[in-house]
Amino acid sequence: MKLIAGIYIAVFLTIMSIFILAVHFSETPEHLIVGKWKEVSWEYERVNKVGNEKISKTSEEIKQLLGEKLIIHQAETWDFKPNRSLLLIGPNSTKELEWRLKGRGHILQLKWKNHYIENYEIDVINDSVMIINFESDIEIRGIAKLTFTKEKK
Repeated sequence: MKLIAGIYIAVFLTIMSIFILAVHFSETPEHLIVGKWKEVSWEYERVNKVGNEKISKTSEEIKQLLGEKLIIHQAETWDFKPNRSLLLIGPNSTKELEWRLKGRGHILQLKWKNHYIENYEIDVINDSVMIINFESDIEIRGIAKLTFTKEKK
């Protein structure tokens, strides 16, 4: 009886050790996001449209409308630092703000110095690509999709 209990304990401890090692060495979204990401595309997808309804506004007009409610990021490099600071490096300026992952690591929250907060849903994140979505509830309901590639060190 003691032998069977000892075998169960040994199996349990082995499984727990493997699980702990797997979690320890796996790439979490927090580790994956740190580094420089170059924005490669900005797309807008309209939701709740009727049939084959077309968007009559140009991409620039949509960005302008969305820009009234949120900050439009374009042609920027996002440099996520391990200390949770984020540098938005644009062609003419650099802005610094805070970042954090919320939920189960699928919500990227950006907090500006004026306490304005932006929330993005992380759709894809791996060693080379990050796709984030911003859902708009303004006049033109839809999702802004930003795609980034990670710069190699």
